[in-house]
Amino acid sequence: MVVNKHGSFYLRSGWGTKIIDAVKEDETIFSPNNEQTAVDTIGLGRVMIRALRYWSDALGLTEEEKKQAGITKKKTALFDLIDQYDRYYQRIGSLLLMHRNLARNKEVATAWYWAFNELKNQSFAKEEFVDGFHAFLGVNGVSVKRAAIEKEFNCFKNTYIGDDKFDRKTIMDEDTYPFLAPLHLLKINDEKRYEKVPVTKAEMPLEILL
Repeated sequence: MVVNKHGSFYLRSGWGTKIIDAVKEDETIFSPNNEQTAVDTIGLGRVMIRALRYWSDALGLTEEEKKQAGITKKKTALFDLIDQYDRYYQRIGSLLLMHRNLARNKEVATAWYWAFNELKNQSFAKEEFVDGFHAFLGVNGVSVKRAAIEKEFNCFKNTYIGDDKFDRKTIMDEDTYPFLAPLHLLKINDEKRYEKVPVTKAEMPLEILL
């Protein structure tokens, strides 16, 4: 189980495509000894490059292998499917698959797993999330400071909730629009609490069930 491996950089619109492009070009792009090359090629700063390295595995697009020459990102079958059919993540089904992989990834995306599997309340305040997740980690032998949990909460909610001023149709991928905001799986309700919104059968694309 891990916390803050993303360096507090939540998934942004366009990052899924950046991962696909970068790993297709060079499977060792996220190796530390290639960091400057990654900065120049992908067009993000060093800390964001390290965040992409984390998100690549957390989303189930790659599996990291450590070799003598450095780190290699092995492409998964899902990587190839997304690359072939929806590399710009324009289909809701593709985003749902990314969300699914986060929500079931207990070891790598622990906060996402906990929020959608262990947290029973449909709505919650930040303090309730932080206290509950902190306790969950403690029971499982993971000792972290509360401040780290608060950062993890911010990254979690920013993955799903975008600012009202953003227009999904006009922003560029360099903007800070959350990668999974189009799914509307998390919202702030009338009581100013965070609320999980389940996906209905009608909203579930048939192709991701096949």
